Amino acid sequence: MYLREDATGFRPDSIALALHPGLQQAVTAFAQHHAVSVSAILLGAWALLVSRWSGNDTPLLGYISAGRH
Repeated sequence: MYLREDATGFRPDSIALALHPGLQQAVTAFAQHHAVSVSAILLGAWALLVSRWSGNDTPLLGYISAGRH
C-alpha cells in the first residue's frame, strides 16, 4: 500500500441538511414510484444542478457504493 502525506492541507467537510417534512415525503414517494433509492434521486438532482451551473450537458460525478442492494 502506498501512503503519502497530504501536501495540500485539504480537509473534507460535510454539511447537515434537513428537508422540510413535506418535501421529504414527496421525494420518498417519487423514489418509490420509480423503484429507485432516495439517494439516486438526490444524486440525479445534484447532477442536474451541476450541469446547469456549469453549462456542461454531461458533468462527471462519482459516488461510493457499498455494493448492497
